[in-house]
Amino acid sequence: MKKIFAYTVMSNKHTAFLSCLCLSLMLLVSCQDASMLDSTKEIIIIHDPNNLPPVFSVTPEEIDFKILHPGKTYSSNMTLKNISEGQVSLTDIYTDQYNENYSFDFTNPLVLEPQGSGGFAKTVNITFHADEPGNYDDIIRWSDYRNPKTPIKSKVASVWAEDISFGDVTVGDFGLKSIQIHNSSDIEAKIMNIEIFDPDSVILNAPPIETPFVISPKSNSGNIFFTFYPVHAKSYSIKVKLTVEYLSPGTYFTDDEIEITGNGKF
Repeated sequence: MKKIFAYTVMSNKHTAFLSCLCLSLMLLVSCQDASMLDSTKEIIIIHDPNNLPPVFSVTPEEIDFKILHPGKTYSSNMTLKNISEGQVSLTDIYTDQYNENYSFDFTNPLVLEPQGSGGFAKTVNITFHADEPGNYDDIIRWSDYRNPKTPIKSKVASVWAEDISFGDVTVGDFGLKSIQIHNSSDIEAKIMNIEIFDPDSVILNAPPIETPFVISPKSNSGNIFFTFYPVHAKSYSIKVKLTVEYLSPGTYFTDDEIEITGNGKF
């Protein structure tokens, strides 16, 4: 009987010890910082299409039309190349914000065969047109493919003028052309300075331009005349730089450089 009683006492002591140990561990875990517990969790992403690598490339990686003129149409080409072993099929090409200003010329569906095979590369033409000045920067999206994302930059000028081409002019003779400076914005624009960069001294502004002057919203300046006097039989390229101030706060874009070209001929 004594032996049996001793075993029972020892068993109860062992059980008590284990109970205390378990309670201590539970308290220790419950007192840990929650951020420490979270850091030990494994993050599992089943599928995120935004992180998938692209299966085709676009060249150039970014389209930059720079500063454009309102009412004009501009276009550029992009080359798409399949860089995977599977076929790529595009049924829609669009932009995030200004889809009404951008259009894409391609055969629908545009099929890119696997890399290295015939038909793995195709050309897509993009066209831009806007009647109002502003910032038309956007992102090109390729059907249901989340990558690549192709940035496109297009800013339409508020103040601008057309370039001048005199064509061929006989040396010793002259050609006469005029321009108008356009203010397509809804505020007044002040032309502070018009500077001619003419290292060969073949351009004459007569009557001379008097600055500063203000161009009303949605209107044009008067005619500004330039005369081209070639002195050598060669091609000339002259730059005219505009300095413009907008008389109300806001974001406006200026095509501040006018190019004058002409060829001297015998």
